[in-house]
Amino acid sequence: MAHSLTGPTQLLLRCHRTDLAPLVDRLLHGAPALPHPALERAARAHADYLAHLAGTGGLLTRQIVLVAREETPPRRVRPSACGGRAVQRLQEAARGLAPAGISVTPLDREQTTALITTACNPDAPTPPLDTEAQGDET
Repeated sequence: MAHSLTGPTQLLLRCHRTDLAPLVDRLLHGAPALPHPALERAARAHADYLAHLAGTGGLLTRQIVLVAREETPPRRVRPSACGGRAVQRLQEAARGLAPAGISVTPLDREQTTALITTACNPDAPTPPLDTEAQGDET
């Protein structure tokens, strides 16, 4: 896939600790609302299992960050055209990575800042991306 990229692109692979506590809390909180007692028991059992895994302290998550950018355009080219080319490269990368089960999620400025801040602190778990509140920027 990387050989098909046509502009400045960077791949960053990162492993970091995983915090399962929010997921365990959501499972326990949502279990009583499930439509059948067997589903509630299964949700609670799964929450217990995840809590046990979290207690081992060895869980890691892998993150792949794909950075696409465009050089500053000459004066006669619209600046928005460069952003469009970067977005097009991200879309091409998404198509190339999809068969490997890797999804590409464009980030807005705030999400990019949070990602860079977290990457500079390798001991902190990476916060989950809020895919509902994504912007169009990369």
